[in-house]
Amino acid sequence: MVSYMISENSISNVSSFSPAENSIYSADSVFFKDEIWIFGGYPDANKISILRGCEFEKQPTRLQNWFSTEYHSSAVLDEKVWLCFGDFYACEIFDGESSVIDERRLNQPRQNGAAVGVYGGQLVAVGESGPSRGKTELREEKWREIDDHPIDISYTSLISFKTGVLTVGGVTRRIDGSNEDEYEPIKGIYALQNFIWSHVGDLQHANMLSKAALNGNELIFIPGLKAPWLVQKLNWNGEIFEMKDIYETGMQGYVTYPSLFDARASSCEIL
Repeated sequence: MVSYMISENSISNVSSFSPAENSIYSADSVFFKDEIWIFGGYPDANKISILRGCEFEKQPTRLQNWFSTEYHSSAVLDEKVWLCFGDFYACEIFDGESSVIDERRLNQPRQNGAAVGVYGGQLVAVGESGPSRGKTELREEKWREIDDHPIDISYTSLISFKTGVLTVGGVTRRIDGSNEDEYEPIKGIYALQNFIWSHVGDLQHANMLSKAALNGNELIFIPGLKAPWLVQKLNWNGEIFEMKDIYETGMQGYVTYPSLFDARASSCEIL
């Protein structure tokens, strides 16, 4: 695994880990209890690890359900990590020591490409690659459907934003008749605010299985899956996101939801 440092005006390769000893392919990273936690992935989809220094420390606790970012999604809410979807209608809830399975079940199956986030202090589920494409559900007393996403979206990056959540990137199925199983990358950035979705900007280069993060009013988009391996920065002007910078990386191969967190230059120390 190779890591990169993104500064105000450049991107550079800063460190590497031994793939044999620290493989986290298709694993998810979550900032939880002031540390970076790693859940699932291959070759051990039930493993839980913590990044300390530049080493991944395997934890004795294991997930009840297998977890992979290609099929699952996670969010932090109420000081717990929620690991959701895949083959399951309910989320696994991890408190740092053990986990339980949520009693509230989804109305629709979300097996591949769904995203989970936090909206208004509640868990929200968006899209997937099957029957629930574009469907949005909010977890209250039970899961209930709210405004559909404007696009039949899947494999997007879902992040909290001011008074709502954003979907950044992702894919939808082609509608040109060439091949109904072909996916088309989404450039659009959409915000869910006041229970309504709206278009709030565009990426210059679309990609799926990517990771996005907000730093104040700046949106950083890290590419996933395939080329072009371009990091994009956009600024929020109060109404939409406008493109600021684009950086080329040395990423290669098949990448799913790259990990993204603040760290000091030439180290793994978290800021």
